[in-house]
Amino acid sequence: MVQGVFLIKRLMLLCSAGCFALFLNGCAETTQFEDVWESSLKDCSTNCHSPDGANNLHLGPDMSTQDKFYANVVGKTIGNDYAAWTNVRTGTCDDVQLIEKGDAANSLVVASLVQDVADALAASENCTVAINIHDDGTKASADNWAALIKWINDGAPKE
Repeated sequence: MVQGVFLIKRLMLLCSAGCFALFLNGCAETTQFEDVWESSLKDCSTNCHSPDGANNLHLGPDMSTQDKFYANVVGKTIGNDYAAWTNVRTGTCDDVQLIEKGDAANSLVVASLVQDVADALAASENCTVAINIHDDGTKASADNWAALIKWINDGAPKE
């Protein structure tokens, strides 16, 4: 009998700990798209990736506003969604999603900005990543793009 009570108490303790862990996990802060847009992505649209972009960038996704960036980049590929851009841009990873929800390491946007991701993606997909186009200082380590990477890995939610 004592052993049965001990097992019941232990089970209750484990269940309580599990519920507490789930509660804490639900409270984990998610990076908001609006914050990522303001801190990291807005300059991309202002400087290059808009209908007025130089060097045929207008043939790629229109990133001129927060809504257009999301609609034109998340889940899109160059090969399927921007075929006119394939012949005038640098890089050959045309079948890789620009932003793959939940997977920053396999998102072409991140690979065009972070050298380690570019190298890994190019090797796994046997293609050339357009990271050299961002040699203007945009390209940096993953630390510089931590909010973008976290947002994508969190599922790239719009809201």
